[in-house]
Amino acid sequence: MCRTAFPRGAPVAHRCPILGRSAGARSGGEKLPKVDLYRQVSVATGTKLVFVAGQVARDAGGGRAGEGDYAAQVEQCSLNVGIVLAEVGASFDDVAKLTVYVVELTPDKMPLFVEGAARAVAKLGVTAFPPLTGVGVAALAEPDMLAEVEATAVVDSTQDDDPSPTAQEGRSGRSGGEPSLLTPRSPPPGCADRAPPPPGPVRCRWLPTAH
Repeated sequence: MCRTAFPRGAPVAHRCPILGRSAGARSGGEKLPKVDLYRQVSVATGTKLVFVAGQVARDAGGGRAGEGDYAAQVEQCSLNVGIVLAEVGASFDDVAKLTVYVVELTPDKMPLFVEGAARAVAKLGVTAFPPLTGVGVAALAEPDMLAEVEATAVVDSTQDDDPSPTAQEGRSGRSGGEPSLLTPRSPPPGCADRAPPPPGPVRCRWLPTAH
């Protein structure tokens, strides 16, 4: 919990360092333990939700990063979240919630988790992570993967819908004349007869992202 952003016992309106926009919240005071790595609460005022799929320790070329190194993988996963957010014109300042999955998360691995997250915080240029939930799991999609990070961000309605070529491709389903990998050839089961949702301030957009 950030005690500078949330004065004890008082409702405040401030420029939220995590969301990068005006937010109001009531402090938990001294009732919660101090955590320097992440904040206990975030309050979002944007109108668009951005859902980032779980990011794993892969570099720009799809190669393995930090093999066998918990700290390096947590760091790389977090940086990859930042890369994906940039594709839609967002950043870590817009993230409202993180979920981190760690393989065989035991007390002896916690310092490595904290080390990797702290390095990511420094490189991403944020003062701390947003509210974060760490989950220990038995395994991830591939044997070398030790960590995975997913995020939910909130952005303003005035933000450009499609700031990047990747986003344009995701919306049109075309890239260089070829169908996008994420463009379904037919409606998912049970959805063929459903009418599309009405337009509104919050929409989902799937973007083709290489791993």
